[in-house]
Amino acid sequence: MSLQSTSSYPGPPMQPAPARTISDAELLAALTSTLRRRGPVALANGLATYADPRVKAVVPDRQLRAALASLAGSPGEYAMNTVRAGVYRRVVFGPTGDGAIAWVGPSADSSQPTITFNQRYRYEDFRLLGVTFSHETLHQDPVVNPNEETIAGALDRATHGRLLLENPRLASLRTELSRRNNTALTALLNTRDGQGRQRLRHDNPTVLPRSTTPPLPSYAAITLGSTGGTTNTNPAVSPGNAALDHYLGRTTDARPVGATFSSATIDLLDARQNWARPDERVRLARLLALDLGPC
Repeated sequence: MSLQSTSSYPGPPMQPAPARTISDAELLAALTSTLRRRGPVALANGLATYADPRVKAVVPDRQLRAALASLAGSPGEYAMNTVRAGVYRRVVFGPTGDGAIAWVGPSADSSQPTITFNQRYRYEDFRLLGVTFSHETLHQDPVVNPNEETIAGALDRATHGRLLLENPRLASLRTELSRRNNTALTALLNTRDGQGRQRLRHDNPTVLPRSTTPPLPSYAAITLGSTGGTTNTNPAVSPGNAALDHYLGRTTDARPVGATFSSATIDLLDARQNWARPDERVRLARLLALDLGPC
């Protein structure tokens, strides 16, 4: 299980991508190659975001700026609008608490929050960092509750899944960030009902089979605990934003307006996850080296 996190499966030690030097030309070529697969509109929007002076002022690190630009044409692409609109003071690499991949916190010199990416992941593939970028730009106010984390996590898993379908080799990088993302995606893919339909909080025996951790009944249970099963009883609600509406629309094929981070939004995701076809989910399972069982 070397494609999965050692927090759930035995395997070689978790190591982030090693330090390396990548030129501006190499980074831009990799970004262009990624965006070109999604068509001319995504290519133009992504490259414009990468070069935008307003974005550079907020995201001075070119690796992180490429991560943001790599979201063009993906379910999480509204993150580019959020950064361009000046919601955040700065997006940087630095220390994060409890081993978080990234977090949103107050800025010392501004009322605008700062997004800090874990400096441990400075050399990870920028597209993997883009998945986290799409998650963090959903957090735009100080109120964060378990429902909000459940929703943001489920949405960024959709982006990671689409990314692997486009770039299969990213599933087998075996870096720490790749393995962490793969394990979370595995939990989501294995959250299914009796008809095999993708769900978010439907109880299963465990969504991480043969894991070294206690049985996890659903993806939602990661953040909701005992309320993450068939019924979510968590009453917490925090305000939504335009990024949430757009992300939900791309992931569920619904057209939400004014969605909040609430149990009602979790219900929507539980009922309508349309970010991948059944055959694409099987393909993802194969990319993650999961046991498909008898066919």
